[in-house]
Amino acid sequence: MNNQGSAPWVVMKFGGSSVSSAECWPAICEQTRQNLAEGNRVMIVVSALAGTTDLLTRLSKGPGKQERDGILEQLQEKHLQLHNALALAPSAEFVDCWEGLRKPFPSAKQ
Repeated sequence: MNNQGSAPWVVMKFGGSSVSSAECWPAICEQTRQNLAEGNRVMIVVSALAGTTDLLTRLSKGPGKQERDGILEQLQEKHLQLHNALALAPSAEFVDCWEGLRKPFPSAKQ
């Protein structure tokens, strides 16, 4: 095995449908274990769950309050479902994040 400081980095990026369900995570863990066993340093990059980018794009278009609240609800539910499927409890930071997102945005127009 390589000295940790000189071991090569392997960057593994996952997103979309490859992170959206609990069934996908054992494969991610196995790939990580294999790279570590080979002496590599591993960096895992996780991007948006499937469907999240579309919801964020809709949110960026400045919808009205009702639509905005609905989009935020869908985003939160998508992440809570994954938490539940993985038998993980949401952290305090997770809860705080969603509470912060529900606060009204300051108007850009003065």
